[in-house]
Amino acid sequence: ALALVEHGDFDVVLCDYRLAAETADDVIAGFERVAPQLIARTVIATGATTDPGVLDLTGRYGLKLIAKPYGADDLAALISDAGSIAASVN
Repeated sequence: ALALVEHGDFDVVLCDYRLAAETADDVIAGFERVAPQLIARTVIATGATTDPGVLDLTGRYGLKLIAKPYGADDLAALISDAGSIAASVN
């Protein structure tokens, strides 16, 4: 994710909380360094919606949370919401 944001901007970032070698906390920390504007556009995806780490991260940054399993309609709504937010900021 961090390598991609060095070369472009994104309206929305969907980030799984538990990644192969890190957590979304690490991604957000990287965004703070290289692309802080993406923090507010990040949605955390997880099946562990009551996990203390998830709740801390989403609460600390005001991030949206999408619970697994989610469907195409859920993703379409996220993208639509993100587009509205991006348009109001620009």
